[in-house]
Amino acid sequence: MSMRFVVYDRWGKPKGDAQNVFEATLKRSIQDDSWSDTLDLRCDDGVLKGDYLIFVDGRGNWHEYWVTSPETIREDGMPVLDVHAVNSLQEIQASRPIIEYFEEVKIGPRRALEYVLDGTRWSVGNIDESVDARDVKLEAVNGWDALQSIADLYGLRFTTRYEVESTLDGIGHRYVDFLKPQSGEHTGKRFEYGRDLKSVRRTFEEQPVYTRLYVYGKSETVSTPDPDDEEVERLISISPVNDGKPYLQASDDVLNQWGMVDAKGAIQQSYGVIVHSDIDTVAALMDQAQEDAKKYFTPQVQYEVDVAAIRLDDGTIPSYERVDVGDIVQIIDTTFSPALRLEGEITGLEEDLLSDGATRTVTVGTVIETMGEYQSTLKKATDALWRGKPNWDATRSIADTAHASSQTAIENVGDVSKVALAANQTAEAANALASQAQATVAQVGTVKNVTFPVASFTDNVCTVTVDGLGVANLVSPYDPLTELAVWDKCKPVFTDHSMQSAVPEGSIRCTCSTTPEKDLRVRVTVLRGA
Repeated sequence: MSMRFVVYDRWGKPKGDAQNVFEATLKRSIQDDSWSDTLDLRCDDGVLKGDYLIFVDGRGNWHEYWVTSPETIREDGMPVLDVHAVNSLQEIQASRPIIEYFEEVKIGPRRALEYVLDGTRWSVGNIDESVDARDVKLEAVNGWDALQSIADLYGLRFTTRYEVESTLDGIGHRYVDFLKPQSGEHTGKRFEYGRDLKSVRRTFEEQPVYTRLYVYGKSETVSTPDPDDEEVERLISISPVNDGKPYLQASDDVLNQWGMVDAKGAIQQSYGVIVHSDIDTVAALMDQAQEDAKKYFTPQVQYEVDVAAIRLDDGTIPSYERVDVGDIVQIIDTTFSPALRLEGEITGLEEDLLSDGATRTVTVGTVIETMGEYQSTLKKATDALWRGKPNWDATRSIADTAHASSQTAIENVGDVSKVALAANQTAEAANALASQAQATVAQVGTVKNVTFPVASFTDNVCTVTVDGLGVANLVSPYDPLTELAVWDKCKPVFTDHSMQSAVPEGSIRCTCSTTPEKDLRVRVTVLRGA
């Protein structure tokens, strides 16, 4: 594939295209502890240190890179130039005056970013305004280090955007976006074994798994019980909003899997501690502790996959095959045991630009959930569904009556008032029954935000059946739960892996029955397009 790499000198004057480019590799990474965006070219001589390279990728996005390390090599003939360039945002390392001292209390990310970019060619772009204000202090740092510092402080991720009016004029506008992780596009892209997934490498990070995590904030001065003693410094803890406990604790399941062995050979907690010296309120510290728990209560896993884009008959690659760092994608590899089915964010991308994306190495981090985990949560939810079956059926019956009355009202226009009143009465009865069931919503327990897998559809209908759950599920009496109450508490999400989207709530139907062996069978039916 032919791709233009337009060269500009450090003052913004065009120098023409890079000549005879025969290698071009783009590497981008947005790992939590680092940010990297580089371009490596091999071409004829003519590109100098301090020059800028701009090009447009297969998705129509413009890029600009700052040449930092050109190297000339002679191999069997004419000299060849190896060019290493970095994202042009890194120019603020030298273009932004040194920040000798800056300190402001309780400011949002927009104000902080505006200050860091002040005096540069860069403008503030899209900002996630939902994050809490922070105390910002910068001292004796350059612009690039300051940018990384405030990104870490707010828990946000910066990305660059460019607007080009013409290749003759170069980049017209440069923007820095400040967004939360996993704010990328849900592309609907799925890499699948036997199709475009060539290899998978699964790596567990060295970070330990904790089952009890102590979280502290900024130090504060407190008085001691003894009036003769001086005040002392103590770290803020989450105890005031966590039942007096300065720690969060994982579930028993996590403890049984990731706990440690004590002196007697029994299972004990795996202890960890984190200090956030920039957080000075208990409420903000508790919010951060919840985020820390997500990271440390489960092992952190990364997946690196080699993928190949699928070309159309005319040799082109369709837009839905193109992915970028930050996008959310799915990976399916049935050669793993159990089969690997996961969804995660692309945190690293290496791409051969001259192959139009046909050769890519994608790193997927922050995995959301696997199909095996789906089945575990489904089992919990089905028990709650069964307990609510009597009330559920009654509610459905009343709702059907209301629906029938409404239909009669449409068909008998002459008697609309009378029939509409009857429909209203039956609707009120259904609402009363649903309200009664709300009192027992707690029966669902910890089954919240459950995601159920819907692997494939036949004639726009997919049915998932779970049976053999045991006679214990049928023991009475049960507090009733309606279908409405279960949906409200569990917040189930059905993922259609064919359409790469969540199935609308109104498309879901569930039925419960028993086998001759008295085992519970729950059938979840999803209607596509309902």
